[in-house]
Amino acid sequence: MENLPPKTQRIFALDTLREIMMLLGIVIHTAFLISLISYEIFVRNSFIGLLLNGRKYEPQLLNKMKTVLIKTA
Repeated sequence: MENLPPKTQRIFALDTLREIMMLLGIVIHTAFLISLISYEIFVRNSFIGLLLNGRKYEPQLLNKMKTVLIKTA
């Protein structure tokens, strides 16, 4: 019992830094996930996205585009 190492003092600033970095990691990962989902919905599955990807157009999408163009004209 006499050969115990000296007690070290805890640095609370490092605990705070770790907490902030963990919260920032959650925010960054959430933003990344949302950007991937929104890219898939708004870019790849849109009319222009299908055109740029070289895929054939789905009939529902063409009908949707026709109704939009008719309503705006």
